[in-house]
Amino acid sequence: MGLAPDPQGGLPTPRDGLERALELVDQCRDILFDYAPVMMHSIDESGRLVRVNRKWQTTLGYEPGEGLGRRPVDFLIGESQAWAVEATLPLFWQNGRAHSIGYEMVRKNGQILNVSLDAVTVTTDQGSRVALATLRDNYDSWLWREASMILGVL
Repeated sequence: MGLAPDPQGGLPTPRDGLERALELVDQCRDILFDYAPVMMHSIDESGRLVRVNRKWQTTLGYEPGEGLGRRPVDFLIGESQAWAVEATLPLFWQNGRAHSIGYEMVRKNGQILNVSLDAVTVTTDQGSRVALATLRDNYDSWLWREASMILGVL
């Protein structure tokens, strides 16, 4: 990363370099989120989806932007939805993290998907909190474990 001269003719300052480095970090974060090999979403404190990644969209069968503004619990079924609303979500917002919470999600086509959720809260520059979550398809995890045992990796 080189420092280019200022368009007004001045030399770049260390602050210019820092600002450019922070821009690159933001770009990398966005790329990692969008192209992660697991489903990811973020929600605001009102419990609405503010961002989902490509894996989330393709796995659940939604077009870009189609799930935004909805609540993640809208994609859960039956007992999973009730458990999330009554127990896990309030506890998550209180503690700021969740690990390997099992849920049953419903894809757009009606198929059921068993997932494990991991999540953490982050405080924004504006002082509000957002949640960042990953969702792993439990069937995919089971297939990897089985393949590993067959191949003698584990």
